[in-house]
Parts: sequence; structure tokens; C-alpha cells
Amino acid sequence: MGATLMFAVGLLLVGMILFMIEAMIPSFGIIGITGAIAMIGSLILAFQVSPVMGYIFLFIGPAGGIFLFFMGLKLLPKTRIGRNFILNGPANEREQTVETGYDRFEGKEGVAKSDLRPSGIAVIESERITVQTEGEIIEQDSRIKVIKIVGNKVFVEKV
Repeated sequence: MGATLMFAVGLLLVGMILFMIEAMIPSFGIIGITGAIAMIGSLILAFQVSPVMGYIFLFIGPAGGIFLFFMGLKLLPKTRIGRNFILNGPANEREQTVETGYDRFEGKEGVAKSDLRPSGIAVIESERITVQTEGEIIEQDSRIKVIKIVGNKVFVEKV
């Protein structure tokens, strides 16, 4: 009985560790399926020891496996493999700017041709463009000024 319980605990731990590894290494489910088989085996052995032990394993196994899977996802960006799979975003707002031609509008003034709630249409230098505010509502026909360009977004404020 003692050896069976120890083997069941060992299988349970192996299954949980395999779930964590599945989250960190792309194996197309092979490692996860192996972990599930190990956990099912531990469950069968635990029920052979006693029904109470089986129910304990029935709770601990899935809860621990799910916890360790998400722990593996949390640790993934810190691993060498994870850094190869996950792209780093731009370090600052300026790196987000793409060549849209909107840079020429920065600091220019225009007129809101629709209510900006917070986005809408404006005319700046005789060109109709989609603009947005940083949250405030600007009424139609109000004078506006371009305060910044981020990517393809033109941010304005009321003058």
C-alpha cells in the first residue's frame, strides 16, 4: 500500500511537471497528453489505495495541473525558447510611428468636420483625415490642433 501511494504521488508530480513543460515547449500536445496519462494513472493507483485518497488526487491533480500550466505560460517569456517565440513591442511611442505621411500634420491647425467622440473627421491643410482626441469630446466646426502622431493615429485637441 505504501509503495503504491508513493508511485501514485510520483506519477501525479510527473504529470503536473509535464503540463508545465507543455506550456513552455511547443510539442503539439504530445507532452501534455503524456502528462494527462501520468495523472490518470496516478488517479487509478490512488483509488486502489483508498477511495478517500482517490478523491484527494481527483481534486489535486487537475487543479495542480492547470495551475502549473498557467505558471509555465507566465514563465515562458523569461526562457530562451520563449524569447524566440514572443516578439518585443516598441520601446517607446516614437518607435510605433509608421510612414503614413501624417507626420506633416504635427502642430498644424484645422477644423473638426464632425463631432469628435473621441474620433471623427477633420480638415487639416485642405485634406480630410480621421483624427481622435485623448478622450474629450470636441464639437463639429471647432478649431483643432494636431498634438501628436502615433502610428496611423492623428491626435488633436481643441484650440
